[in-house]
Amino acid sequence: MPTRKFMQAKATNIVENYRNEDTPALLFYKDGQMTNQIAGQKARDIFGGVRMNIHTVTYVLSKELGFLDVAFEDDPRDSLKTFNAYIHHKKKFLGADED
Repeated sequence: MPTRKFMQAKATNIVENYRNEDTPALLFYKDGQMTNQIAGQKARDIFGGVRMNIHTVTYVLSKELGFLDVAFEDDPRDSLKTFNAYIHHKKKFLGADED
């Protein structure tokens, strides 16, 4: 994206004492000032949970936040919801969720 900068880094290398619970995180800066952030559980929820990927993040940044100009036909998180439901039902059937 020519007008956007993205980077991936270990959180504690960027911000001292950054907590693992606050990851993943997207921090939005403009003119050197933080303007917004999406972090922790909120980020996991909006981007598709533990199976989030570049497609789900790009979709949210484009369609829901208007941060990117990318065209999508379908919400890529829908396939994650189907997959997560399948895994949940499979674990329940196999008794993996029992204490």
